[in-house]
Amino acid sequence: MFYVYVNNKEGRVLLTTRRIRHSQWKLAGAYSQLKAATRQARFIADAREYILEWDAPLPKRTYVTQRGGDAAT
Repeated sequence: MFYVYVNNKEGRVLLTTRRIRHSQWKLAGAYSQLKAATRQARFIADAREYILEWDAPLPKRTYVTQRGGDAAT
């Protein structure tokens, strides 16, 4: 499972495979597929202009969101 958490106080979004039980982190969604979790985490981070962090394994080809589009890394 992949979990997306939001920390409104610090302006951060976390994509992880672990359950977080800290009062500042609120669960935004749980997903069985990494692609769906990544899409949701990126949407929240972009919409709120939060920092996106992850400790989940990412596919070999990842993308970094930038203003005006995506850039392959």
